[in-house]
Amino acid sequence: MPGINIDTAFTLTAPDSDYFAAGVTGGTWALTENDSPLGVAYQVSLENLSATNHSAKTWTIVGELYGVAQTETLSMPGASLTVESANYYSSVTSVTPSATIGADTMNIGYVDEAVSRIFVIDNTISNATLGFIVESGATVNYTGQYTLSKIQDNDEIIFLDVPVDSDIYQETVSNTESFFGKPTALRIKINSFSGTQTDRIQITQ
Repeated sequence: MPGINIDTAFTLTAPDSDYFAAGVTGGTWALTENDSPLGVAYQVSLENLSATNHSAKTWTIVGELYGVAQTETLSMPGASLTVESANYYSSVTSVTPSATIGADTMNIGYVDEAVSRIFVIDNTISNATLGFIVESGATVNYTGQYTLSKIQDNDEIIFLDVPVDSDIYQETVSNTESFFGKPTALRIKINSFSGTQTDRIQITQ
């Protein structure tokens, strides 16, 4: 599919520590939201609002990354601390504690780390350019990512950061990078941002 020309908005919504649920307690946690804002996949956070150390317990997240099911189990936070998922979630089906937290409470939200959808390209063509255009908002730090995996194998897709000398490695302003290898797909990883951020992802090939 030569002649790819992608230009799509990518809007990041300010991190929200209790977006999915506020003040969950006991041994069963009900979510008040399931889909992340505008469907963007963020890392999920668990904030301990008590002075009790719950790190010996675990919490299990069940959700999706842009339609691909995923499950993750992590240690709960210590006293008055916050922990976050390693995976990114565009939707969260459930969050389940391994044991009750009694009368203590926790918030379930999302943080300032996200990934865009993946953009499949034609790896029979030796050149593709990925750009990230900062249009409005406060600060953002982003990195371009690529994969050589077979896109059909959703469970085995491995994304790699672009090299550290790339123009889109931990970048903070609009920039582009050309790929002269043969990746099968590209995406943007948001390392951090503040406020509501409106940007564009552009890919030409």
